[in-house]
Amino acid sequence: MSNRQLLRSNFLRIVHYVMDLAEMPSGSLEIEVTESMFVESGPAGIEVLDALVEAGVRIAIDDFGTGYSSFGYLKTLPAKILKLDRSFLQSAPADEDAATIVTAIINMAHTLRKEVIAEGVERDDQYRFLQQLGCEKAQGSCLPRRWRPAR
Repeated sequence: MSNRQLLRSNFLRIVHYVMDLAEMPSGSLEIEVTESMFVESGPAGIEVLDALVEAGVRIAIDDFGTGYSSFGYLKTLPAKILKLDRSFLQSAPADEDAATIVTAIINMAHTLRKEVIAEGVERDDQYRFLQQLGCEKAQGSCLPRRWRPAR
């Protein structure tokens, strides 16, 4: 979602209407926002996200760690999912520093009770590395069927 969409006066009403019309159960709709959204939309954006969570919408932070990262936001945001950007995984696990960053982000997310979805898993070694770290889901071409549903 973009800031413009999120901050429209009728946005919440439309989301509620569509969910009711489609008879969507709680937790079946996921909306992705980027870190920059929190900086750009301020408290008004957080209020909308909180209202979405109350309505049973799951919030995911896309491209985590690539933009306006502020770890202070992580403790207050209603998002329950962090999407680990592919740029962190490109050289992991072979590159020790890259592997350390991926490990730290996944551990931090789990400590904050957040689910992690790794983007851009293209090699078997990346998949096995993420599996060892307890990463819940992944996106990419090198995945067994049981990990493929994350889109």
